[in-house]
Amino acid sequence: MPVPFLIGTTGWGLFVASNLPGAFAVATAAADRVEALFGTGEFSPEGLRFHLFAAAHPLDLVKPYYQTTGFPRLPAPWALGPWVWRDENEDQAQVLGDLDAMRDLDLATTGIWIDRPYASGVSSFDFDPGMFPDPQAMIDRARALGFRFGLWHTSYVGEGQAATAALHAEAEASGYYPPQVGPIVNNWGRPVDLTNPAAYAWWQGLVGRYAAMGVEGYKLDYVQDIVLGVGRVRNPWRFHDGTTERTRHQTYQGLYHQVFAETLPADGGFLLTRTGLAGDQVNGVIIWPGDLDATLARRGTEQTDARRGETYTATGGLPASLVAGLSLGPSGFPFYGSDTGG
Repeated sequence: MPVPFLIGTTGWGLFVASNLPGAFAVATAAADRVEALFGTGEFSPEGLRFHLFAAAHPLDLVKPYYQTTGFPRLPAPWALGPWVWRDENEDQAQVLGDLDAMRDLDLATTGIWIDRPYASGVSSFDFDPGMFPDPQAMIDRARALGFRFGLWHTSYVGEGQAATAALHAEAEASGYYPPQVGPIVNNWGRPVDLTNPAAYAWWQGLVGRYAAMGVEGYKLDYVQDIVLGVGRVRNPWRFHDGTTERTRHQTYQGLYHQVFAETLPADGGFLLTRTGLAGDQVNGVIIWPGDLDATLARRGTEQTDARRGETYTATGGLPASLVAGLSLGPSGFPFYGSDTGG
């Protein structure tokens, strides 16, 4: 999660207000030298804006950073309690059984979300009737037991799926997809072009269907297709507002989070996201580190799965999660949540 904000241990800070690709070299050429390199390219005539901060204590530098980029929106108090979910739910009966069991066992839990698959298709904005015959009753039961309710979601419309055929046709006919799309690295299709005000309003209206049922939080996944390139080959994208992957590789995430955040309750709701960018804290996001190993393995180490008899290179377990979480706070994101054990 790239945030171009440096904090020095002697009380200096540097924030480069740019979403262009860049890198810092800290004490590489000399112990007292920091270098910032940003690929301005065609944007070079606009210059590069940066901010220098100073404070008596390094951690105090976060305040002027917030004054520049926006203070975090607070999640709801209940969003900071323990949440539970299954990787996949079999059906409504299983969800209701889990809810009752947690209360019967007096387990301290404030929320539950249902991960995919639960809908008829990806972004069909419904519940699969074969799995969830009465989703409103399920959500109402959760609320009656003191749980807040959330869902997994993304900003793709499942292309080639019968359940989303009408929505996909509407998006295609209305120009709700980016005019130019680079390689897609998901299984479902193109992201909705949220730089298009009409597409933004359309998508938010669809999300509102869940809000009307009492959904108060989302785990927002994927939508990391917009990358600068592979190796030395550019990965061209173009959006409704004229922007390209040069900046939207970061800023699309802000729109993706914002369109959901604006449907949440006034108390802040719950928004768990895979990534973010400088300033995204205003959307009240809670960052999770993605899919890590449920182990104590360090990233890049060789591990053996004794049960399967397989050797693999670790993505990283709880140590990797701790490293990510500890660096997020000074980067402007005070809220972090990790899967148990990583």
